[in-house]
Amino acid sequence: MADCPTPVSPTGANAPGEQTQDVNRLRTFLVEDSPVVVETLSEALVELAKVDIVGSASTEHEALSWFGSRSDGCDVAVIDIFLQSGSGFGVLEAMKAFPPPPQRVILTNYSTRDMRARCKAPGAEEVFDKFTEVEGLVSWLHKRRAFLRQ
Repeated sequence: MADCPTPVSPTGANAPGEQTQDVNRLRTFLVEDSPVVVETLSEALVELAKVDIVGSASTEHEALSWFGSRSDGCDVAVIDIFLQSGSGFGVLEAMKAFPPPPQRVILTNYSTRDMRARCKAPGAEEVFDKFTEVEGLVSWLHKRRAFLRQ
């Protein structure tokens, strides 16, 4: 893919000494308001799902600003529903307009049947429970990487 950004820390700043990304790894952006979750999830996804975390946002506005400033900034967005400001629903809805939008998955504490349907309506590919389905997210990311890199 053209113009791959260099890897960034979960806060969005380049970490010292980091190399350019491996083109076989999914470029993943996190929309999550808990710094602890961003840190632990980033570490887990880099190690287990073999993704590159290209940045994160804790509000709807930050996420949409990041996406709006890049035409091809990531392959996958992992989005929480409840954010410091705005919501994951707003992010999902607005991302439909990005040509082409990245794959979008929801990682939430509220993965009821109704919430899953509500998330898929504006474009979520899948919905995972933050505490019980992280392995499912990792598996989904492996499948996406294989599909997107064909």
